[in-house]
Amino acid sequence: MNESRLLAVLTLLSAIGGFLFGYDTGVVSGALILLADDFNLSIVWQELIVSGTVGTALLFSLIGGYANDALGRKPVTLFSSFVFTLGALVLAAAADRYMLLVGRIIIGMGLGLASMTAPMYIGEIAPAEVRGRMVTINVIMLTSGQFIASIVDGAFSYDQENGWRYMLGLAAVPAAIQFVGFIFMPESPRWLVQKRSEEAAAAVLKQIRSPETLDAALAELKQYREQQKTQPSDWEALKMMFSRSYTRRALAVGCLMQVFQQLAGINTVMYYSASIMQMSGIGSNQTVIWMAAVSASANCVFTFLGLLLIDKVNPGGEAGASSGVAVGCVCGAGSARGQLRPHDDR
Repeated sequence: MNESRLLAVLTLLSAIGGFLFGYDTGVVSGALILLADDFNLSIVWQELIVSGTVGTALLFSLIGGYANDALGRKPVTLFSSFVFTLGALVLAAAADRYMLLVGRIIIGMGLGLASMTAPMYIGEIAPAEVRGRMVTINVIMLTSGQFIASIVDGAFSYDQENGWRYMLGLAAVPAAIQFVGFIFMPESPRWLVQKRSEEAAAAVLKQIRSPETLDAALAELKQYREQQKTQPSDWEALKMMFSRSYTRRALAVGCLMQVFQQLAGINTVMYYSASIMQMSGIGSNQTVIWMAAVSASANCVFTFLGLLLIDKVNPGGEAGASSGVAVGCVCGAGSARGQLRPHDDR
């Protein structure tokens, strides 16, 4: 396998982690409609099944940083894909609500680890000139996973008895592909040069770089190793970051953008869109699940649009426009509330 093809395979296998993140967070919207009927789930139990995954993902994203430093990117990716596969199989075989909750918690472990590892691995194996574009593949795969999950939800919504098992269990397929594929993939050269030896890292670079770019990649690796020798401790780096006004401003802007993105309600829409439409009294289970797919498809399409515009439009203007659209949509949803009759079947 030549260098460019191996690099493409490495990137796609890594980005499956992003796809699984999107799939497993998106699939619950439609599955919850069938699960609520099948297991007679209360509102509290529906919230537990959703938040159990999110809470566990939060915890394991923190653990993932330390695990990546100690063990390497490859072992953590293998473990996360194994956990994804196990969680999907547990969910597909669930006999009661407790087994459902356990399966969703297992999935959360994989989500947390994958969210830390996939973009890091892609960034470390990618050539400097295309690194930014290759890391965005993980974002594309994430929203694509949510879109595919909504289509799977719609396709299996007609099977009232076992449809949710297929919805939740199909995540095992890409997870198993990633696990098997990563067995044959190399470790990150940056981790190797930091934890093992420069020779081991150079051997990996020779597999994923062309002869024309190999010298530059090796020089970058040596520079990185020298930087590691003089790098301050985590605590010292944190103090330096807060002691400089320009880093404080950059940190504040970056963090606030993430906060506002979540407070806009996108998570609620992705997890509960079908349930929200059902409570509004819109049609049958199948209708609300397919309508939920519209929001997932819009999210996916506008992710592509945002990536196309990011280098052509002022980032501040793009962020402002998206915030304005979000506020308009929230206001529109609020004004429509009185026009929808409450759902009286549940």
